[in-house]
Amino acid sequence: VKHYIKEAKRLKHKADAELDRLSKAFNYLDAAMFFVESGIAMEKDPQISTSSYTMFAETVELLKFVLKLKNPVDSSAPPSEKDFLA
Repeated sequence: VKHYIKEAKRLKHKADAELDRLSKAFNYLDAAMFFVESGIAMEKDPQISTSSYTMFAETVELLKFVLKLKNPVDSSAPPSEKDFLA
């Protein structure tokens, strides 16, 4: 569990510092995947007192934030960013 959380936080902080919107979005999505993995690992380990529900709920909030990155699409954005954010 700790491995997943550590990697998720690292990726989230990397995304926080990223200036490119597309890279930022993908780093947040990578972080979300690791947060989900940590939630799954929490559910499988009865000795962990941390609620997996909280982990999943906070991951949903992160994904909602990522979706907000997509609007509006800048007309000067590269085609790859336009495809992802459209």
